Amino acid sequence: MEPWKIADDRVGERPPTPNLWPWKGAIADWELDFSAGYRAHIDSMIVIGGSSRDWENERVHMNLMVNEPHILLTDLRAITSPVLVMTSDDDIIKPRHILEIYENIPNAHLFVMPGATHFMLRNEYELFNYMADRFLKAPFECLTSRDVLMELLGIE
Repeated sequence: MEPWKIADDRVGERPPTPNLWPWKGAIADWELDFSAGYRAHIDSMIVIGGSSRDWENERVHMNLMVNEPHILLTDLRAITSPVLVMTSDDDIIKPRHILEIYENIPNAHLFVMPGATHFMLRNEYELFNYMADRFLKAPFECLTSRDVLMELLGIE
């Protein structure tokens, strides 16, 4: 079985944006609908010789996003470097999929940018840059609520 066909509810249309594996449960439904129409638009622009964009490159990009990647959860678990997983509360990639990525990388931090979209790098670049800079400059420490509570209570 292909790695992205974990369970029956995960088998379906290929998504338009990158994630762990192609399945419709990872991507917002509106994006699936939009990207199908956009891919048709790309094809029509190539046929008529449109020059407002590099339509061949656009097709390569969209095909890459539709067909890739295929990342196994075991591959995520093998990552040993600290990782900052960033998303927004209105991302194109569904929160439960981001959480699955985060939960399977041993030394991961998760940042969910409030009031932001998939385009947070463009629209919320100051907070995005702050969080990335903080992650890169500070020593990696993966505290748990249990650890902090035990410390606060003086329990070792």
